[in-house]
Order: sequence, then structure tokens, then C-alpha cells
Amino acid sequence: MLDSWFRAVPAYRSAASRVVLATTTLCNYLPVLTGWLLQAAASPATTASIPWFIHLPPPIVIALLLLGYAAGIALVLGWRPSLAAMYLVALGAYGYAAGNHSHNGFLHLLLLALVACSAEGLTLRRLAGGSDTDATCPAWPERLLRLQLAIVYFHTSIDKMFSPEWGLGGLRLTHLESTRVLPGVADLERGIATAIARAPGLASLTVIVGEMCTAIGLALRPLWPYAIAANIAFALALEFLLVPAMFPWDLLALMILFLPAADGAYRVRLSADCETCQAQRRLLGALDWTRRLDLHGPLADHGPFTIETPRGRRYSGWRAVGLLPWALPAPFLSLLIVLRFGSEYVGRWIVGFSLDDVVFVVLGLAALLLLPVADSSAARAAFDRFAPIGNRALRRLSGIAGPADACPRHRADRGA
Repeated sequence: MLDSWFRAVPAYRSAASRVVLATTTLCNYLPVLTGWLLQAAASPATTASIPWFIHLPPPIVIALLLLGYAAGIALVLGWRPSLAAMYLVALGAYGYAAGNHSHNGFLHLLLLALVACSAEGLTLRRLAGGSDTDATCPAWPERLLRLQLAIVYFHTSIDKMFSPEWGLGGLRLTHLESTRVLPGVADLERGIATAIARAPGLASLTVIVGEMCTAIGLALRPLWPYAIAANIAFALALEFLLVPAMFPWDLLALMILFLPAADGAYRVRLSADCETCQAQRRLLGALDWTRRLDLHGPLADHGPFTIETPRGRRYSGWRAVGLLPWALPAPFLSLLIVLRFGSEYVGRWIVGFSLDDVVFVVLGLAALLLLPVADSSAARAAFDRFAPIGNRALRRLSGIAGPADACPRHRADRGA
């Protein structure tokens, strides 16, 4: 059994999860840590968590923070990721020693420490290259991260049982504050808060039981599909409807470790003699960080853009496009993190309040691509109208100088 912990596994899961986790570090963790450390440097009289804490002067703190942002960028790009992760852990430990406590922050530090143990050695450039499928790394860092996530859910469920703020009475849930501003989204949040306030005990019990079941599911491999769905639902509800924080994004980043890698299970048939197909292959290959796409099989037909799932189901048009975030979770999750926290910072800077509601709305609209409405005649007509525009833009951006389009589905929009 111990041998399985040290066997070689595809390195793409660990590398993709590292990039997503590092994106969270850059977009949320480091800005929060910056505020803490600058405040501690400006107020030397602040009581620290440990008696031997050394208050550094502001110039040194600023230099350490700049190195922290450089380490975060290095972690994303895969340049000396272990060294970068260890520096971020040390910087975060210094911040918490200054008297700033956060359970979410401690979890993030622990995840960064485990990332530092990984020896996958894949840079972002190689990860987005999309050509190799033979990179491997030891299995034990992945397994430790999976185990840590199960422990987190188990601990939070037990903690809520005996916490005076939670318990079976759900006292904490009766004090939820509305943070949304967009019409509709704010109404939805207030409606959920009102429903919870009417039965806080039932809501608290539901959360406790749900977290315990998720912990069990993450610990048992046959239950992973159900645990992944529960984890995604919990993280999104926590972020967009209950308590926005860094914690949900760490949960989603670790989900990549529970997915297969380097199996080419999603089949996309593209022509070798079509310029548009070449551009699509290049784009999809750059987004396929976990090597889940098979882009080099024979062209089976000349219909709309089609993806065949590992279970043999075929999705075309809008539904195929909507399937891409599930087949390629890492780049889409990284983009979502940038949009979520970027909209918050830009909104507070320009209009004085967060605009991360926009991400919630975009996510909801994107989910419509997976619903049966995406198979309607209106959806197919919209896809037929906008697909040629997207293909022309993709050809220009890719800069591929190849033969004329050989696919009937692409030849029509070539000169349009």
C-alpha cells in the first residue's frame, strides 16, 4: 500500500492545481497579507501573537512583500515553484505572527507548504504547450493534498457541532449580511438569508451533515464523483451567496487533483488540412493543462463543433462549448478567480463597492449552455451565426499560414 504513495503519476494535475492555487495567492491572499503587514509596520505597539516577534521597519516590509509578489508570479509560471512556495509560507507565517489570525489563511499556508513538496517541475509554458503527455511526479504530494481537503471538511463539521456560534441552533446563520448590489442577485441573497433565518437549526444541521458526507466522499475513491459535485456546490454557494472569502477558491483548486489526467478521454475531431481546425487545435491544446483532450484523431464528420465525452456521449454546438470548462477546468478556474477578485478591486476603486456580482451573473449565464435550452432551435441558430465570427477572429489571432479550409463547416465562413 505504501508503494502506491511513491509511484509515478501524471504531473499535470499537480501543476494545474499549483497554477490555480497561485492565482488565488496573487489575487487575494497577498493583497490581504499586504494590508496586515503594512498596518503592523505602521503600528509597532501592536500586540503580536508571539513574544519574540520582531517589528520590521516599513521599507523592509515593503521589500519582503514585493518579493512575495515575485514569488507568487514564479509559482504561477513554474519557476522554482518549491522555493517560491516556501518563501510565501514564511512570509505568511510572519504575517500571522504579527497578530492577524485567519483559519482560511492558515489553510492556504498549509496548501502552499504541500505544493512546495511536489516535484512535478512543469512550467506554465510547457503546461500550455499541449504536446507532451509523459511528465510524471511522485504520487504522495497529491495524496497529502487530497487527504488534507477531507480533513478540512471533517474538522469544520465537528467544529460547527460544538461551536457556540453554530451548533444545532444555527446562531451564526441568523446574522448573515447582504453583500450584493446588483438587482436580482441582491434579492436572491436576501431571500436565502430570510429562508435560513426562519429555520436556522435545520440549515445548520444541513451544513454539518453535508460537510461530514463530503469528507467521507473525498476519503473514499468510489465516492469521488459525488464528493466533487458536493464540493463545487458548497464552494460556489459559500462564495456567491453566504460568505465571500478565499476559502472556496482553495477548495475548487484542489478539485483538479481528483480528476483524471493525460488520458485524452474527451475526443475532439479536427481536420489536419483545415486552417480553422489548426487554429482550434492550437487554442484547445494551450488550454488543455491536464491533457484530457484527444485532438489528433481522424475527422469523423463535418458537422458543428463536437466533443465526445469519456462515456461516449456527443455534444455539439453550444453544448460542446459549454462542456469545455468541465474538460479544461484549470484555465477557466484561473480566469474566474482573476475576474472575481479583479472586479472587486476595480469596483471598489472606481465606484466604491465590489462588482464581483458580475462574475455571479456571468457564471449563471454560462451554466445555461449545459441546460436543455442549449439544444433549442434558437440556440443552434445563434451558434451558426456567431461561430464563423469566432473562427475568423481565431484565425487572425493564431497567425497560422496554412492551406485553405478543407472542412465544409469552415469553408463557408472563410470568405464571409
